[in-house]
Amino acid sequence: MKQFFSDFSKLIKFRLTFTVVFSASIAFLIGSKIQVDRAIIDEINWTNWLILIVGGFLVTGAANCFNEIIEVDLDKLMTRTKDRPMPAGRMTTGQGLVSGLVMGIAGTWLLGKLNLETGLISVFSILLYAFAYTPLKRKSPIAVFVGALPGAFPPL
Repeated sequence: MKQFFSDFSKLIKFRLTFTVVFSASIAFLIGSKIQVDRAIIDEINWTNWLILIVGGFLVTGAANCFNEIIEVDLDKLMTRTKDRPMPAGRMTTGQGLVSGLVMGIAGTWLLGKLNLETGLISVFSILLYAFAYTPLKRKSPIAVFVGALPGAFPPL
């Protein structure tokens, strides 16, 4: 069981995911205002904050799952990445795909409950990170700019 949690943590790149969610959380807390009877007051909506944290964690984890699937063959060749769950054979790409899909759908649904724009940004972020940045980073330095966009979305 300990190995499973360790592998899952590596699959979703827990530290990176935590950092992304932390930045979104801080931005939410700084910008928190709620509307009460036509007046806007500075008060934190803790339910929305929790939805943001959980939804953001799931969406970011999903993007990282898809990244791991796309790079599994390359990860087998590099010393730094060959012990990740899929290259090491402790997890199949199918398991990674199911994990990514479940987390992506659940996270997008949660973030969509905050508002439509947040839900759409989360889908765009997954697609941009996994299917534009990931393949592009091996081919062109422009990938840095493409990858900066999903990195900048969480505070939005």
